[in-house]
Amino acid sequence: MSFATGDQAGRIRRTIEHVLSGASFESAREEEEHKVVIEARRVDGRRVGVRFRGVQSSNAASVQEKGSTLKLRGVSSPGHGGVLGIFIPGMRRPGIGYAHVRIEAGAAQLDIVCQDAEWWEEPAPGGSGA
Repeated sequence: MSFATGDQAGRIRRTIEHVLSGASFESAREEEEHKVVIEARRVDGRRVGVRFRGVQSSNAASVQEKGSTLKLRGVSSPGHGGVLGIFIPGMRRPGIGYAHVRIEAGAAQLDIVCQDAEWWEEPAPGGSGA
């Protein structure tokens, strides 16, 4: 399925907000084929995760602590970074088809440039069917 650039960033933003809002950080890892996975736990104990696909780059400003509250700080649409991007590499934005995702995990900042994101959720502990 193909998404327009603005719609793609909006969809990724909504996905991450739904999954990680109020959840606590469990782990992060890289997978083969340009994928990054963040796993978290919701307040009710359910484990959730987001897999970022088509990852162009990812980094963390510091080490994420298990149990840190996760907050989405932003998802920006692809672009070129304007004139400043020519002179300052940090001002360059991802290319067309990519989104720049910024997530805060406690004091750590996670930056991921990806093409798409998918999520999953495990049943609540104790098997309660809400």
